Amino acid sequence: AQLPSDLVAAAAVAFDSRGEWLAVGLRNGAIAVLRTMDLRELFRADLSPDGAALTALAFSPDSRTLAVGDASGALRLVRVRQTDGAPIAAQECPARHRGAVVAIDWDETGEMLRSNCAARELR
Repeated sequence: AQLPSDLVAAAAVAFDSRGEWLAVGLRNGAIAVLRTMDLRELFRADLSPDGAALTALAFSPDSRTLAVGDASGALRLVRVRQTDGAPIAAQECPARHRGAVVAIDWDETGEMLRSNCAARELR
């Protein structure tokens, strides 16, 4: 299967811990979640209010939360529905990075999250 043509210019991707979903962060601030086995789009939602490109994504170990970083340095935690990965609620972290978020990772418990940015900040 191939990615739909409008997803080819993705800025970030992440698999959930079960390997069932592929989250695709788009340059317009939207996210699409695809079913991994056939790349069928399950949903699409705008996650960056200012339209900044989504530059880093990471699912928590239990796949219930998706961490989303964008080009403006914002980091959001998005609770997702377990049936299809659709967002239930999003919360922006209070401290922004000084540059685009380039990497996000969770610890194995899902209680700690670290991110870094183009300005070489680690949070």
